[in-house]
Amino acid sequence: MKIILIESFPCENKMELEKRERYYIDLLSPSLNSKRPCVTEEERKKSQLKRDQKRRAIDYLCNICQVTCPMDHKSHHNKSKRHLKMVAEQVKAKEETK
Repeated sequence: MKIILIESFPCENKMELEKRERYYIDLLSPSLNSKRPCVTEEERKKSQLKRDQKRRAIDYLCNICQVTCPMDHKSHHNKSKRHLKMVAEQVKAKEETK
């Protein structure tokens, strides 16, 4: 890997430097250094929303209950009465076979 200096940029603080870095990341669309510095709150919220939508699009199939739910509800499902009852029944069945 080779690092190329694009510009020598005089700055007063780190924030100015990160803003300039952001400018070049937006301009050049690099494949390696793609994490943007100086992300605004609005951009952060949009990014979080996209991540959440992707996560909700994935379904989780519980091997114990044979129930399908969104992946972001997996922990909620694992605490549900139905799931806990099925787990208890499986444990009881295993103990009876011993």
